Amino acid sequence: MSVKIQEEKRMLRKHYCDMRKKMAADFKSSLDIELASRFLTSDVYISSKTLLIYAATQYEAETREVINAALSVGKKVALPVCENEGKMFFYFITSLNDLKPGKFGIYEPVKSENNIVNDFEGSVCVVPGLSFDPKGNRLGLGGGYYDRFLENFTGTSVGFCYGSFVKWEIPAENHDIPVDVLVTEAYVRKTHDNK
Repeated sequence: MSVKIQEEKRMLRKHYCDMRKKMAADFKSSLDIELASRFLTSDVYISSKTLLIYAATQYEAETREVINAALSVGKKVALPVCENEGKMFFYFITSLNDLKPGKFGIYEPVKSENNIVNDFEGSVCVVPGLSFDPKGNRLGLGGGYYDRFLENFTGTSVGFCYGSFVKWEIPAENHDIPVDVLVTEAYVRKTHDNK
């Protein structure tokens, strides 16, 4: 693990968290609506059977509209639960009422053997991030949960990011997994052709 890259990421996290704090609530809300609309009309979403998606923190693009829209058309929707040893598992929900504050204060589903996701065929994983670059590299909050999950994920990964938070290049290490598609309020773009 490069100390230089870690320090660069730490400084970038602070920068993008500060940027996010300065965004006016109504401006952020309008960006969230545009971003959701782009995603919900994209081929990657329309062709998916299962949507793996996060519950947003104050620093991330809002996802409630996307979750409700997916549930309303009969798609399976699952959200993550972060476990010990840096592992993350997804659990199905039937509505936003199935979520409660969990680890780190992030809303998550109630765990049960009956609602854990074991089959990821036809699934799209929406990945949170403070910033992304055009190649799909991501600056998250530093826990590494998504990188460990995406390492063996065979579906399509999608990054949600405001256009002004897309950086030309995010410093990346070997264990960092780029997303396949980047969605902003202005576009939906493939980041690489690995899949």
